Amino acid sequence: MNFSIDKELLMKCLKTVVHKNEPEVNINIKHYEQKKCDIEPGGAYLSGLIKVKVDYDCNGKSLTKSFIAKIPSLGINYKLGVDNGVYNKEKYIYEEILPQVKNKMKLKLMPEHYETINSEILILEDLNESGFVIKQNTWFNFEKCKRTLEALAEFHAASYRVHQENPNFFLKNQQETIYIDVMVNQIVQAIFTDFMRILETEENVSDLINKLQNFKNKITPTSILNTCNQKEPWFKVLNHGDLNYNNILFKYNEKNETIDVKFVDFQGCRWNSPVLDIIYFLTICAETELLKNNFEELIDSYLLKLNETLQNLNCQVTYTKTQFNQDLESMNLFRIIVLFWCSYFTLNKVANNFQCDKMGTITSEMLHTIRNNKRYQKYLALYKHYNNIGVFDQ
Repeated sequence: MNFSIDKELLMKCLKTVVHKNEPEVNINIKHYEQKKCDIEPGGAYLSGLIKVKVDYDCNGKSLTKSFIAKIPSLGINYKLGVDNGVYNKEKYIYEEILPQVKNKMKLKLMPEHYETINSEILILEDLNESGFVIKQNTWFNFEKCKRTLEALAEFHAASYRVHQENPNFFLKNQQETIYIDVMVNQIVQAIFTDFMRILETEENVSDLINKLQNFKNKITPTSILNTCNQKEPWFKVLNHGDLNYNNILFKYNEKNETIDVKFVDFQGCRWNSPVLDIIYFLTICAETELLKNNFEELIDSYLLKLNETLQNLNCQVTYTKTQFNQDLESMNLFRIIVLFWCSYFTLNKVANNFQCDKMGTITSEMLHTIRNNKRYQKYLALYKHYNNIGVFDQ
């Protein structure tokens, strides 16, 4: 991830933020330090994240505060972000949408956003200061999945109530910012060349490979947009859109038990069935055995919290397990899209480790590395599970 930091502009943004927090006092920013946040490949390809520590004087008292600054990337990625409205959409989401949703929630689920003088630089609360951390390279166990889904359910229910009060509120800035054309084309090409060649080295997967080949012409930018914007589901909510482990932070007590959760990075928000958020999150974050053995239990936990919150908000609507299953079946293609997406970034990470711009020709060393990669093994197991339950039979 390459991005450029205009230090003078960043300083002006920080001064604006600090002065808004302390409007009645004299403030002088003496110094600030910055460092890049550690994000997994694919976690922030259109923006870069830096942690900014600010030392300042406030009426003669020395204070320190840390912020997260989200900076647009450079070159072709910046053009992608501008052409697809990513930066304007995310600013709009933080300034207009999330405050309305947050007002309906008991849980403080998202970081504070601070308005700045620049439309493309976001300054956000540093959640690390409150004890929240990201658990990278670790699949979520049942308890973490359950807590995340319950928090997501409250977010979804709150957005539904906002929509009831103002049906046109979520119609603005609804362009797709995750599955943009150039990314979809790269992923499809990688899956049906490199990934298929890797699968061919596995045993007892010929039936799976044959079924996957049927999707070569079905996974297109248009089919993905149609899936992400289906009109059929009657129950729609504001989806986070990109709920992966880079965008979920947990807080723990002294016994290392999870006591709170936060979501960040809302640029992928879309108005659609909650199924999209749930499938995306569980595919990327959950242990494979949970998807095999505890999927129904996790969905029940989500629905219980969702309907409880809808009732508390006087929404007078219930989203049943039958309705969820109907939406899941109608959006079956999305399960495959997300699995392809995960497979692509697994390949991409290995390619980066080998300093290879394109997978192209997979050497025996790369093949060995990929097959021993924990992510590859997880997603291979999920491909096999999906094949066993008929996901690829459409």
